[in-house]
Amino acid sequence: PTLTSSFRSSPWFVPSLCLGALASNVESKTEVNCRGERRRAGWGDEPGEGMCPYRLRASQRLQAFSYAGLRTKASSCAPARPSVAAALLSRPYSLQSRPLAQPARSGCRHPLFSPGATAALSSSAGPPAQERGGLFGVKGLDTPADFPRLAVQAAAEVEQLLALAVAGEANGTIRGGGFVGILDQMSDSICLVMDAAELCRNVHPDPAWKSASMASYETLAQLVARLNMDVSLYEALVRCIQRAQDTNDAGGSKEDVLEGEAKRVAELLKSDFERGGVHLDSQGRKRVMALQEEIGQLCFEFVNSSAPLSTIQLRAEIARTLPAKIQQDMTWIEGGKGGGVAKLTLTRAMYHFILNGVPIEEVRKAAYTAEHGLTGRVRTLERLLLARHALALELQFPSFAHLSMCGKMAQTPEAARAMLHTLGEGLLKKAEAETGEMAALKQEVEGGLPSDSHAHSHCDSGRFEAWDKLLYSGQVRSRARLSAEGDKANGASGIDIREYLPLSKVMRGIGEVLHRVFGVTLTLVPMPPGQTWHSDVQKILVRSRVHRPTEVLGHGVADNTSGRVHNASGHTLDAASDSEACDAGIILGTLFLDVTARSGKFEGAAHFTVQCARQMPSGEYRAPIIALCCNFAKNARAKEPLLSHSELETLLHEFGHVLHSVLGRTQFQHLSGTRSVADVVEVPSTLMEHFAYEPEVVKRMSGHFRTNEPLPESVLSSLRSQRNMSSALDTLQQVRYGLVDLHLHSSHLHSSQVNSSPSQDAQVSGWSYSVAMEGIGRLGLEGSPGAPPHGTFWYAHLSHLASYGANYYSYLWSSAVSSLIWQAHFAADPLAQNAGLPFVQGFLSQGGACDGHDMVMNVLERGVKQSAVRREVPTLDEVPTLDEDMKLACRALLKDLDA
Repeated sequence: PTLTSSFRSSPWFVPSLCLGALASNVESKTEVNCRGERRRAGWGDEPGEGMCPYRLRASQRLQAFSYAGLRTKASSCAPARPSVAAALLSRPYSLQSRPLAQPARSGCRHPLFSPGATAALSSSAGPPAQERGGLFGVKGLDTPADFPRLAVQAAAEVEQLLALAVAGEANGTIRGGGFVGILDQMSDSICLVMDAAELCRNVHPDPAWKSASMASYETLAQLVARLNMDVSLYEALVRCIQRAQDTNDAGGSKEDVLEGEAKRVAELLKSDFERGGVHLDSQGRKRVMALQEEIGQLCFEFVNSSAPLSTIQLRAEIARTLPAKIQQDMTWIEGGKGGGVAKLTLTRAMYHFILNGVPIEEVRKAAYTAEHGLTGRVRTLERLLLARHALALELQFPSFAHLSMCGKMAQTPEAARAMLHTLGEGLLKKAEAETGEMAALKQEVEGGLPSDSHAHSHCDSGRFEAWDKLLYSGQVRSRARLSAEGDKANGASGIDIREYLPLSKVMRGIGEVLHRVFGVTLTLVPMPPGQTWHSDVQKILVRSRVHRPTEVLGHGVADNTSGRVHNASGHTLDAASDSEACDAGIILGTLFLDVTARSGKFEGAAHFTVQCARQMPSGEYRAPIIALCCNFAKNARAKEPLLSHSELETLLHEFGHVLHSVLGRTQFQHLSGTRSVADVVEVPSTLMEHFAYEPEVVKRMSGHFRTNEPLPESVLSSLRSQRNMSSALDTLQQVRYGLVDLHLHSSHLHSSQVNSSPSQDAQVSGWSYSVAMEGIGRLGLEGSPGAPPHGTFWYAHLSHLASYGANYYSYLWSSAVSSLIWQAHFAADPLAQNAGLPFVQGFLSQGGACDGHDMVMNVLERGVKQSAVRREVPTLDEVPTLDEDMKLACRALLKDLDA
């Protein structure tokens, strides 16, 4: 919200969380990615083709990390020199002849992190305040009835703070940073209840708890909507900012000054207010509110479409050859099984099954074209696009894409589009080779059927089509994987990697990596009564490995990686008390780990924020409370989850969000943890995915669940090669989705449609098709590898068009950014002691307090400077964990960053 962290010009509350692989209600809700990977080809409406959907709304302002005292040493967020790109792309660096200037300090740091404040914070002892809490560690949340009580209490507190802020600003008793602090307190009061309610309704098994959480959630959402349109509060904020500017220009009272985090929070809040239309006249505000309500309803309709399921008709001679799973759902409308026509209704599960497993092109083509026909969902999407465009024009933006990208690292739709086009063009040649390989396999499988086969007679085996991708990309990868694992000399034939990745061993390895690389220790602590919601949930205290700020900064740290490494499994760990953990290092936060699947729990993987980090009015620093939730199935033999490599990657991804949350000590909760924009917030999570492809790292996370036997070397060495299989075609699909998302939300809509009423059904009849095809350009031409079939509404089944809204590009953008950071700081030695501290200092510690572009360039500059004094940073071509398409993405991104 304008006041809470989670609204952004929307009547729907979006909580402080980073969701991974959470499908919409109409999707299959299972991992259907034939690639077996989460990276860039995850869980969209097309199995294996949708973006890895960390369900970030364009409206989110997420949050970040810093050890105590870190900001007194870390460089500022000033942009690096353009020579960074040249240094990362080539060698030698010639830094002696072109020294990089030390970045000037910016105003993004707050006096809270002065040496004196740091000493006070570091010396604090005893368990954090949240230990006295109820469910999730939230104080006073002991029964379901407490949710509505806490909601009412929060609303009353907000009303008091609102009156205090507006009156105090008007009479001059509350000014500058004090005024901003009250707004942040209002946001915090709401978020403490709403964020807990969001977690509860997703994970709690008790219907009474779920019902109570949803009711309180809705109550506070109404309050947030009203606050977003509070003209008196907005005008008071504008006057506060103007007085601060006047003071800077002509001098004045220091009480009016806004600097550092207070200035950034004020500017962000003003921008958010105005994106909600509060600055307009009364008629303008009414129009904006009406459009926002319509957009919310259309988003819900689009994602939860209740349109009739598609059906296909199959000739009897084809239908009789299909698997029993399909035949049992067929109805015969002519002639019965002896002849005539069979009718099949396409549920999502049936559609996925056909595209992934039926080697008869006629059936796959029929299913694909039926599913992508002109339906009510297309019309709903077009109404949504027109309503969003009308909202943007009302708010004086040229398009919804421009509105949505305010404050993003990419800054403009044109920059994101340029990056995607450069990447897409560069992928074409490799994608053509991949489709050629799959077309040959298709010819081998379907063209090799008996000549009198009805399936054979309807197989255009010389062409690779969109309906072939899932089946044959999966088969290509399976063959390559079996070939890589079939080295009988190493005994790797038939290896099931899951047996070597028990959750307890994986967690032990993750703990070791975080401890060694980032200076973070995970300690399992006893679960106090009332805090848990299921017996499988474990509580972990996250703390720094070291005591003194100089050690945190990596100066003179002894190699103590042989010290305690803690895991969350409970199998080898002695539970420590919170006070003991406090004595061992600086407390960074509390993590609830809920990673096993069960009935009634949301399906997917997610990082939830329950309580944001912030400095309290008393001066005490409040550590965050977060929850990491996955859905890993328990194995009956191992009595714990055995993870696939894809699930390992998922868990590492979510731990990237955990690091981002616990390692930020900003003064304001509005800037804390993962509270940042969409193309920034996924950088830490996608960076952590790289560890899943480092053999030495995976070796530390693996061991057979019975014998503790290490994962065979042949399997370890095959991980990287598997990552590169069909990657160009997968990435090209993501490029198309990103481009069509931008173009559909741009100002290129047909003028006849833009000028019409969004609610007139007569105006929405498939016009989006030409706009979509125009958006992807030559990447959509017939013959382009993986191009969508002409005449099909392939884009309308991407539910992320509702949830992302001109931000679909952000995952590829973030992946490229994290790959560059990996290259600069981790690729040479991923397990180097304190290798992650420059990333901590230059990026994670800042939260939302600095511009994303500046943070990235600052971190990249640090890598180049380090290479001159200690070690050599490899070029992009020398980084083994980067496949060719990601190297292209990095080069495309560097062009924009340097510009």
